[in-house]
Amino acid sequence: MTHPKSILNKPSRTYVNFEYPDNLYGYLNINHDSILPSDEWVAGFEIEGDKGICHGKISSMVGDGSNFKDKISFSSLTSNGLIQIEKDLDGRWFHDSFVGPMFSLIEAIDTNSQPETSIFDSFKTLKLINNIVKSHETSQVVTCS
Repeated sequence: MTHPKSILNKPSRTYVNFEYPDNLYGYLNINHDSILPSDEWVAGFEIEGDKGICHGKISSMVGDGSNFKDKISFSSLTSNGLIQIEKDLDGRWFHDSFVGPMFSLIEAIDTNSQPETSIFDSFKTLKLINNIVKSHETSQVVTCS
């Protein structure tokens, strides 16, 4: 969606629901433009399965990005009970998130091996983004194959 008073000519609010087999669900909720103060903007994700949940907050998409650190939390039901982990992350999603894949690619070239992130992973990501755009443009649920 685009904020009604936005000077940007592109969507600045994203809410995407994902449904996968075996009771796995996820969503993205990102708002780059709002009448609220920037410290009340939202940018994050949630992935929920039948035995656990993962939440993430992305600071670089909220206001000027200095209000808080990126954060990830996990809760999982195991045979030993509930395990919960919460961690503030070093670095920023945007641009630091590219360090790992780029390092892996350079290392793969140097050692003549496969990088951790394959071109097929990138293809699937771009296909997913294309389906999200298609869903937005048609206001229809899009099923990925």
